[in-house]
Amino acid sequence: MKDDLALFPELEDSARIGVHLLGLRVATYCAGFVASVVIGRAVGPEGRGMYALPMVVLAIVISLGNLGLEHAQIFLAGRRFRLNALWANAGLVGCIVAAVVWILGVVIIPAFGGPLGGVPAAWLWIALIQVPLLLQVLYWTNLLQLAGHARAAVGVTLLGTVAQTGVVLLLFALGDLTPFSVLLLTGVTTLITWGGTVTIGVRAGLVSWRIDPSALRLGISFGLRAQLGIVFVFLLLRVDQLMVQRVLGFEALGLYSLAATLAELLWLLSDPFATALLRHQIEADGDDDVTLGYATARLGLLLTGSAALVAWVVIPWAIRATYGEAFMGAIWPFRLLLPGIVALAVQRPLAAILLRRGRPGLVSAFGALALALNVGLNLWLLERIGPSAASLSSSAAYVILAAAYVIATGGSVRALLPTAHEVGRLGRAFRQSVRRSAA
Repeated sequence: MKDDLALFPELEDSARIGVHLLGLRVATYCAGFVASVVIGRAVGPEGRGMYALPMVVLAIVISLGNLGLEHAQIFLAGRRFRLNALWANAGLVGCIVAAVVWILGVVIIPAFGGPLGGVPAAWLWIALIQVPLLLQVLYWTNLLQLAGHARAAVGVTLLGTVAQTGVVLLLFALGDLTPFSVLLLTGVTTLITWGGTVTIGVRAGLVSWRIDPSALRLGISFGLRAQLGIVFVFLLLRVDQLMVQRVLGFEALGLYSLAATLAELLWLLSDPFATALLRHQIEADGDDDVTLGYATARLGLLLTGSAALVAWVVIPWAIRATYGEAFMGAIWPFRLLLPGIVALAVQRPLAAILLRRGRPGLVSAFGALALALNVGLNLWLLERIGPSAASLSSSAAYVILAAAYVIATGGSVRALLPTAHEVGRLGRAFRQSVRRSAA
């Protein structure tokens, strides 16, 4: 394995692009935060819980219908399959999965007698109709990242979020902002993001509709083996919200979903660096992907850990000043999520190592372990201590998941401690980004 200095150009490039992506993500978060505050003020905790439930159902459907194709694309790209063919295959898979979901929805949704947990069936259909677009955005964004166009892909997300925020502010000013109108707006955002992703794909020369049967067969075969891992991770992030609603009601869900949304923003601070690294990991020789993965994991821990310390202190003031007294019950659920969110920063760069090496079974096993722990703790604690139980359960599961990835990739706690050299590299990347922005 080469040492860190031998891989300096790749790490410098990842840090530089990661800083650019971080800037775009922060802008996206800020726009989304404004929308979230306005929505919270307009509909309150219970209204937030009502529109959050269909979106949780949508997230679970996407995780179940994903077929592991996103992970398979990493595997196939590492074996030099053409990204154009993978683009066409992904478009086809998204349409087929959506058709199956809609057929099942026609059968399953009426079986609940219309509403699900107090939400009308029409609300669920508004969420489910977005399935093909969301799957294609997921697959195609991954291909844009593999092709070195991550910044453009993230810029599209920013565009969709800004558009949504603008409409939210307009509806709020008109007095028409309701849980139902918020749900409708998610569809508009999805459509804008899909259109922007296709546009970027055309400019990058990736868009193709010529299916590659051999890549499709191999991708589905690999993806199905990785699928359980995707399902478990998505369920790990979302199933606790369903449990909170069932056990404690919509108001508790509104508080916990706010805490989870804010906490996941901190986790996503590390994601731009993992995204920027992915192309280099795919092209790495020998064990270089491990060195690259751990270097990026350390940067992610540094950023997320620093942000978590600040967030722990300022969150009471921030919630009171923005969302109001009605949401003060989200403070401790948020704080108790922070240790797990920091640990989760290592998951993506280390998971890429296992996927590149054709070990999706481990990814699935680790996700199953974390999900089982999360569900078990929630069943035991929710009625005893309220929404904070979901945070404690999630944090414990995230820490276990991170530890499993470290063990499987031959690392240690010491390997996750950032060095002064890495802190300096990150600082240089920020300074270069600021200078270029000023120029």
